Amino acid sequence: MHGVVLSCLQPGEGPVTPADFVRVLSKPLGDWAPLDGDMVPQQLRQLIVLQEDVLTDEAIDYGSEYTEALFDSDGVLDTGQQWLPPWSHQTREQAERSAFTAISSGSQAQYAAGRRMLIEVPTGAETALLMEYSRRGSPRLDVYEPIGGDRTVSVGDRKFWWPCPGCHYPMQVHGSSLRCQYPPHSVHRYFLQARGKGQAPEAINGPVSVTRMDAEGIYCLRWGVWRFIGVPGLAEVLLIDWLNAKPGVTAESWPDKDAYDIGVHMPDGQVLRVDLKDVADARKIISDPPAAEHIVVTDHYKATAATLREHLPKDRYVVHTVSAFKRMITTRLRGSR
Repeated sequence: MHGVVLSCLQPGEGPVTPADFVRVLSKPLGDWAPLDGDMVPQQLRQLIVLQEDVLTDEAIDYGSEYTEALFDSDGVLDTGQQWLPPWSHQTREQAERSAFTAISSGSQAQYAAGRRMLIEVPTGAETALLMEYSRRGSPRLDVYEPIGGDRTVSVGDRKFWWPCPGCHYPMQVHGSSLRCQYPPHSVHRYFLQARGKGQAPEAINGPVSVTRMDAEGIYCLRWGVWRFIGVPGLAEVLLIDWLNAKPGVTAESWPDKDAYDIGVHMPDGQVLRVDLKDVADARKIISDPPAAEHIVVTDHYKATAATLREHLPKDRYVVHTVSAFKRMITTRLRGSR
């Protein structure tokens, strides 16, 4: 890929030889590739591609986003099938196509129930998943699979896994460490401490206590569905529930089967259309602006909000962080009393 990278740079920029290229992949991207301009997020400048000769979770995360360009309008991998690594095929396009086809076939209520299922139930035993489908009124979704070996530790004939405290998806095992593959949750890093022969290790040194779980008979969302539908939706669900708890406010979940994320019906009759964004790269939003007038960005990507305010039409969009949006709603409610 050395030649591909050089073709994107100006003459004289970047690593000169393939050997130089290999060496710089373990350094932050901003140290060896010119990334000027306010459109490049700080997270991308700090991106490290390889760590101990292994592709980093952050590199996979960014790579999965940008391989969408290789898919045609029907969701088929139009180019790169022979040379792209397997993880790159699990893109947002494929995840949304397979999951959304199932949940979109029913009513609006079934659609919202299906979305909630993907967000709030990342794991479960078969019986528990069936009960959740029934309780929620969600369509049956072919999106769960047994927990992979990269997320379990074997002790004798048993396997164990540890849920991320932020999203409850199985954390990935890297030698003696555990971490969630979702970048905002990667601060929840733990280490496995041996407890004795034949005993499962404990997760230590993390921000909160995490209990090991038996992996026998447990299923989890496929990685692509979890990464591009499930875990980003946590912020949406939390905001929806917060809004519905406010007197006189009704928050509609994913109106018209996701025409936008939230319809906020205020006591004075006004309806605020909201799209909630949980991405680091503002360019992806600017190149494909949402339908809603209010763009709400998760607090951990507040730098994205600043870039959007500068580059999106001010007469068309109002950009907030989640905290700022909540303050605005609270202020409006006080003024309407």
